[in-house]
Amino acid sequence: MRYEIGEAFDKTPEGLTKDDGVFRFHYLGTPVPQAPEAKYAPDWRVPQGVMREVPVPARELHSTGLLPAPATGIWHGSVDPGHPLAKVFNQWYRQSYVEEGQAFPDPRDRGLDISPKDIQWRWLDQANRPQPSGRKEITIRNFSQVETTQTNS
Repeated sequence: MRYEIGEAFDKTPEGLTKDDGVFRFHYLGTPVPQAPEAKYAPDWRVPQGVMREVPVPARELHSTGLLPAPATGIWHGSVDPGHPLAKVFNQWYRQSYVEEGQAFPDPRDRGLDISPKDIQWRWLDQANRPQPSGRKEITIRNFSQVETTQTNS
């Protein structure tokens, strides 16, 4: 058992009740230092504005490069690690904004000899929702769950 400093001893020893009197506990062991809790530190590119942190979307969506996008938003593409160009293609920045029903980008248009059928796309959310006025609401989320919204013409 492990107790924090100031934590109450809420368990009553077997055979005793709280009406039996005052319980006194004495520590008879050797203190073992605990490793400090790991503090979250964002990637070094986040404070510079090169990258943005986004939470994992509430629903998991995946698609191959041959099918149209099942949802609007940012999609991250990757190929099987055994693919000859996996080290070139599987990068954090290999993302595309694709609207629902549209085709995913074809890497052959960028000089990469990778068939769209070999690409697995994962939805990262970030859909720009259309407003009644026709403008789109651009939502950017971060891990602190603070939402910044700006309207784009």
